[in-house]
Amino acid sequence: MRVLLVTVGGSPEPIRSTWNHLHPDKTYFICSEDDPYSKHKGSYVEVGNGQDGKLAASLGLSPEQFEVIQVPADRPDQAYGILHNLIDNIYQRTPEAQIAVDYTGGTKSMSASLFAAAVEYREIDIYMVTGTRADFEKVRHGTHYPRQVAANTVRFEREFRLALQFWESYDYEAAAKRLQQLIAGRQPEPNVYQAQQVSRALSLWDRFQYEQAYECLRFYAGSIPFVSQYTEQVHFLLETERPVRRDYLRIWDLWFNALRRAERGRYDDGVARLYRLVEATAQWQLQHSYHIDTSQVQPAQLPSGFRHDVGTEPVKMGLFEAWRLLREIDTGPLSKWFIQEESHLRQYLNIRNDSYLAHGHQPVSEEEWKKWREWLENSFLPAFHEQGQQHGIKKIPRQLPTAWLEKV
Repeated sequence: MRVLLVTVGGSPEPIRSTWNHLHPDKTYFICSEDDPYSKHKGSYVEVGNGQDGKLAASLGLSPEQFEVIQVPADRPDQAYGILHNLIDNIYQRTPEAQIAVDYTGGTKSMSASLFAAAVEYREIDIYMVTGTRADFEKVRHGTHYPRQVAANTVRFEREFRLALQFWESYDYEAAAKRLQQLIAGRQPEPNVYQAQQVSRALSLWDRFQYEQAYECLRFYAGSIPFVSQYTEQVHFLLETERPVRRDYLRIWDLWFNALRRAERGRYDDGVARLYRLVEATAQWQLQHSYHIDTSQVQPAQLPSGFRHDVGTEPVKMGLFEAWRLLREIDTGPLSKWFIQEESHLRQYLNIRNDSYLAHGHQPVSEEEWKKWREWLENSFLPAFHEQGQQHGIKKIPRQLPTAWLEKV
């Protein structure tokens, strides 16, 4: 079923041109309402009822072959909503409908509203009527002809930008999937394909799949300038030459990962990562300064009196035991932090322990997340950074990007 939506202004000739070109089975005339101030009649009077010699009758349309849709003449926001709903309803009633629109007539607001609504749908063909102009005001009578607008280019650019908006909330997976849908079955612009691949790489990174992310990013490091700094950053997360730096940077990456989860409202996920961050930090310092692996601590590595129940077998240490051990054998910034903040740490761990991702049934609230974050930002991160400097690590990594930084 062929359907035409056409805006109606003062001249019927452009409408006749498009209608005769398409010969639709059903026509929707988009007309202006009566002006509420001047009481001037809307353009719907030009259409008529199909029997009065006006536009509908001149096209040979019977009443069941057309409908008049009235929209505000100068309220594009309201007109857009009306027309969008109209298109949705047509597709719901007739899924196989072949819809075309012509936005030539009517007010500029009506035309803009119809174009904006139609460009939402890939299946819709968009037309405008043009011809020979004798001046800047109107097309010469008798020279009208319908021309299909290259709406797919507009749609493509629009969809591209919408897909990249997922970066604003660090949802790289959603961006990659939407971009993949956009380029499926067609030859994409190089920058669109690159954006899809980089989105995919950042999605892998966001899931701690560093090696796969690196392999993808390094391919574009030379052609997309802003990608090179992230390629280097993820490379350091994989290095084997300096494991102390690698593990230090992975803890920072866990911090940024937690922030990204919270940005999307996933506060339980964020707090779970903060817990792991605090635990991993004690393990990092014990491992790289004292060669103590908390998964199998040798009794000989424990200071006298630290534990009375240790036999001859290696023992495993949880978060608090690891920090207590670090406090006993270390005098660095992190040990000092634990001495000062142990009571606060216990308090914040209760939030984590009561959550669904730990031992309880209480979801983490945004306020609780903010308290965790601010406390770590103000007390823990400075100590962690200082401890890193003592290991000769001066550069702090950066958060993943929230915008595609290349011109499109």
